[in-house]
Amino acid sequence: MKSLPRLYWHATRRTSVRGVLLLGACAITIAALWYVKASLDKQLTEREVQLDRMIALAARHAPPRPAPRKVLSPAAQHQLDRQIGLLNRDWTLLSKRIAPDSRQISLLGMDVDPATGSIHVSGLADSTTIANIYARSLSQQTAVLRQVRLLQLAKGDDGIRFEISAQWND
Repeated sequence: MKSLPRLYWHATRRTSVRGVLLLGACAITIAALWYVKASLDKQLTEREVQLDRMIALAARHAPPRPAPRKVLSPAAQHQLDRQIGLLNRDWTLLSKRIAPDSRQISLLGMDVDPATGSIHVSGLADSTTIANIYARSLSQQTAVLRQVRLLQLAKGDDGIRFEISAQWND
């Protein structure tokens, strides 16, 4: 086996054109990157200042926040719940119960006040007996109506006009 030749490296001072060009290119690249970073930092700072100004301006021109809602007293809350319950009643059931079964009765109008639960019905009947029977049938609808009263019976050219008032059950 042959032994490998021994190589001794000795540092020498040689300056090559390639080395200088490479070193110059690295320096220019580092300077360009530093310049780009500095300009981006400057833009970021300007945008942050602009954003702060916009936030301050928006805060000055924003409508005032509404005051927090007052908590209702238990009595007021109960009254509000009752009024909402009155508005959310079963209107179709009321209409079915008030609608007459007989063709001898025609309803002319029905006025319902949901806040008080009062009902005012006006209609036209062929005779006073039929109007009384209709009022009595409404008074027997105790699940829906109470305090049914026949307010008026009046003879007209087209028949007997009647008016009935009642209270809508809760």
